[in-house]
Amino acid sequence: YNLAARVYGAPADLNGDAMAGAGNGVATAVAAPPARGAPPVAAPAGEGDDDDGVRARMLSSFKVPAFRWYFIAQFGTWGAMNMQMLVNGYLVYTLTGSFAALGIAALARSAPGIVLSLVGGVLADRMPKKYLIQFGQGVSGLVALWVAFMLVFDQLTFQHLLISSFLQGSMMSMMMPARQAMLPGLVGLHRIQNAQALGMGVMNVMRMAGPALGGLMLAVTGAEWVYFTMAGMYFFAVFAYLPVPHVERRPAPQPAGGAAPPRSAAPQRKRGSPLADMVDGFRYAIREPVIGTLLAVNLAIVLVSMPYQMMLPGYVVDVLGGGPGMIGMLQSIGGSGALLAIVVIAAMPTHHRGKVMLAGAFIMGVALLGFSFSTAAMITAPIMVVISLGQTFRMSLNSVLLQVYVDDDYRGRVMSVFMMEMGFVSLSTFIAGMLAAVFGPQIAIGGMAVILLVITVLVWLFVPLIRNLD
Repeated sequence: YNLAARVYGAPADLNGDAMAGAGNGVATAVAAPPARGAPPVAAPAGEGDDDDGVRARMLSSFKVPAFRWYFIAQFGTWGAMNMQMLVNGYLVYTLTGSFAALGIAALARSAPGIVLSLVGGVLADRMPKKYLIQFGQGVSGLVALWVAFMLVFDQLTFQHLLISSFLQGSMMSMMMPARQAMLPGLVGLHRIQNAQALGMGVMNVMRMAGPALGGLMLAVTGAEWVYFTMAGMYFFAVFAYLPVPHVERRPAPQPAGGAAPPRSAAPQRKRGSPLADMVDGFRYAIREPVIGTLLAVNLAIVLVSMPYQMMLPGYVVDVLGGGPGMIGMLQSIGGSGALLAIVVIAAMPTHHRGKVMLAGAFIMGVALLGFSFSTAAMITAPIMVVISLGQTFRMSLNSVLLQVYVDDDYRGRVMSVFMMEMGFVSLSTFIAGMLAAVFGPQIAIGGMAVILLVITVLVWLFVPLIRNLD
């Protein structure tokens, strides 16, 4: 609790910006970290962004140089990932003509996340996050080069695509917890919502540009040049992370006069073996009501809301009668809805985030139900905008709330559980692929949309802990 800031109006910037003097030599108190599982202490005057203008809130994280480099690196990572989702799904369906094969490919890419994301979370809490991220991006670049050369020499098979999906899914699972967990150390908790939104903005810009470029290259130059471009993007991200400093814990406020900030009085927990750390992270998530409930609700929602993405290439070919160009167009158009949500999240005050998160899930459920009835691209395109808008609200705010309520010592492991839940999407995608093979993709996607709506309504009515989170 920053008493001096409350009384004298001295700002306390969690990013190390110099605090204004408290007046007449009065010492500025340092805010204590929040208790485990409890919401953070309200930001003193000048520390948060709620009272700033909309434009100031929207761009506040760019005041931090380290975040600017982090932001730039995301263009390479997300560009490569979104191009891969397009070309990999198209190649799988072209080689096999099977929705079940799409489900198997999704399983190969996402299954490693069920185990390796936990390993990534332990590593993120034990070693420099920057190196972990660079290693994962470097290996992903090498895998993309391997697939490109297999295409050049006309040796690519469905089995090769499964291997590449498994390797790149493994690397993503290892580095994503570190990428999420390093954000509070770069920008501080009072900017975490803005930083998360800006990061999601990059992802969705590349979600529009990546598939559009990938679809064009797929039709004009061939799939091998898509993979060469992906490799270049991954290597670009590796080098863009070089200026990002090693900040392993969120910075404490800096006292007036530019003196070095005092270290938190809360002792760091002793590290055990990696397996013990993993078990300890699970126990923490279970015993903290907010963290555990957020993770449980997220898992229930992603299992039924995400499979449509991996089924989209087959859906476009089988139901809409399109090809690579239409796949890229629909994904790019959908990204515009996500960008709209990002602008709102980046500028919105830090209030009612639980309600907005659940509203996003409900909007996505309604839009997915409409998507399942559509058989024309002109109708599907605007529906994709609404799907992406709802999905971005739900995903971004769930991650933000976890970051706000988690202890620093468990941040990497909690975010690894969050990412591990995305790995379970492979199982639901596999099931959806099997259902689509038997009953058709429209029934499979429509059924999951109905389940999503039921889950969202039940959480809103019977889980007020989530609904009332700020």
